[in-house]
Amino acid sequence: MKIVGIRVNNLVKSYELSGKQIKVFDGLNFHTYKNGITVILGKSGCGKTTFLRILANLENMDEGSIDIPGNKKIGFVFQEPRLMPWLNVYENIAFVLGKKETKESKGEILQLIETVGLQNFEKAYPRQLSGGMKQRVAIARALIYDPDIILMDEPFAALDYFTRKTMQDELIKIHSLTKKEILFVTHNIDEGLILGNKIVIFANGQVIKEYDIDDNSYNRDLLSEKFIKLKQDILKNIN
Repeated sequence: MKIVGIRVNNLVKSYELSGKQIKVFDGLNFHTYKNGITVILGKSGCGKTTFLRILANLENMDEGSIDIPGNKKIGFVFQEPRLMPWLNVYENIAFVLGKKETKESKGEILQLIETVGLQNFEKAYPRQLSGGMKQRVAIARALIYDPDIILMDEPFAALDYFTRKTMQDELIKIHSLTKKEILFVTHNIDEGLILGNKIVIFANGQVIKEYDIDDNSYNRDLLSEKFIKLKQDILKNIN
C-alpha cells in the first residue's frame, strides 16, 4: 500500500524581472509517496529547481501550501557537489555534524563512506576524486544529517554515461537500505524511468501529468513494450 508523503496545494510563485512579473507556478498540485522516489521532469525553466528550493525553505512561495507530515528533516544534494577543497572525504562528511567527533559518529561516517562505495578514500581530497566520487561524497554528506526527505537537483547531469549509470545504481541501493523519501529532479526521461516510483511533469506553471510506476523491483527493462509506451507518452506531454 502506498502512503502519501508530501502534498503540494495550489502553489503560486512569481519573480520580478525588469519590472515585470514572471510566473513560475500558477496553481501547482501533486503529492509524493512516503519512502518512495518521486522524479520531477520538465524542460529547462519550468521551475524544477525553484520547487526544491521552496521545499527546502531557501525561497518563499507567494500562495498555496506544502504539507509535510510530521517534523521532517530535509537534506539537499545539489547539481554541483559543493565540497570544501581543504577537507578530505571524511572531513567533508563530518563537517555537517557541527559537533565534536564521538566514537559513535565516527562509526556512522565510516559506514556511510562504505555505503556510497568510497572505502579506502577517506583521506582523499576533492581534487583527487572523479566527478562521480565527488557526488558520492555529497550524497553521504546529506545522509549523515539523517534527513527524512532528500532533495536531489540533477545530481548526475554533469557525469558521463557510464559514471551516471553507476551512480543511478548506487542511489537505488542507498534508497533500498535507508528507505528515505527522495525527490529527484532531472531532464533525462530514461533516468526518471530507471529511478522513479512516481514521475511528475512540470509545464506552464502546473503539473500536467503524473505517472505511478508499479515496478519496485528496479530490474527495469526500458526496451520493454511497457516502458517504451510510457516514454512516448512522457515525451508527448513534455513537448
